[in-house]
Amino acid sequence: MRPRTDPLPRLVHRAGAGAPSDGRLAGPGFLPVMRGTHVPAPVDLTYELRLVAARERLPDAAVFSGPSALWIHGVDHLRADGPIEVSSPHGARVRSRPGLAVRARNLAPDDVVAGPWGPVTSVARTAYDVGRHPSRYRSVPELDALAAATGVTADDVLAVAARNRGARWIRQLPAALDLMDGRAESVRESQLRVVAESYGLPRLEPQVVLRDAAGTFVARLDLAWRRLRAALEYDGAYHDDPAQFAKDRARINRITACGWRVLVVDRHLFADHDALERAVRHLHAQAVEEAGLRDRRG
Repeated sequence: MRPRTDPLPRLVHRAGAGAPSDGRLAGPGFLPVMRGTHVPAPVDLTYELRLVAARERLPDAAVFSGPSALWIHGVDHLRADGPIEVSSPHGARVRSRPGLAVRARNLAPDDVVAGPWGPVTSVARTAYDVGRHPSRYRSVPELDALAAATGVTADDVLAVAARNRGARWIRQLPAALDLMDGRAESVRESQLRVVAESYGLPRLEPQVVLRDAAGTFVARLDLAWRRLRAALEYDGAYHDDPAQFAKDRARINRITACGWRVLVVDRHLFADHDALERAVRHLHAQAVEEAGLRDRRG
């Protein structure tokens, strides 16, 4: 679990004892953190600071959950202004407001653990909540990242599901858990595994170590069909740098010299769904054909 950073700036609550006037709070000397809560300027409004502000304004029964629980358990997926989510028992008088999403949920005692910023859903309960999202394009990257940060397993999450039969979107969970893999190292890698699966293609394996015939390390491949000697590499924006581009080209040459086919997916190809599907299917078809030739040659 992510440790708390101390010290944090002192929070000032409107209408609190000794609080500055509304006019001063609206001036340049203070920054709003959450409704009714400010902090003396200048200061970076970090996600942690917003969690502290939320905790001070929430009742004890409110539990950090969803994206906030992911962040607390070590998943770096949120900007400082990202959503803060809490779960609160049905009937509790806790309402959503700008910057705070409140979910009405009755959590079991085992679903809640003590965190640095107060009660938070357990790792398994957090995975259960995010894994039920109707889009695996979103749920699988979050599950991958949570598995990498905590080591949570599908069995851990299914134990929570067993206590919540009939819950909304629960039928989405098994497929998302089946794809969960803590070896994935980026959101795009996780999403590429999801889209390849949606094409009906065999499952891609993340972070495959490639060595040459002498056993020398060549590369660690983002995603691969190992038996087919085919790989997908995702290149983000930083790969556009000329110096990095030259390194990438030399790396691809080393991989292809080992008899592998490589498809490099950049952000432009990733955004063109039809072109991406054609390219991935073509890579797989060509790799299958070459694997067949190898098998016939013995």
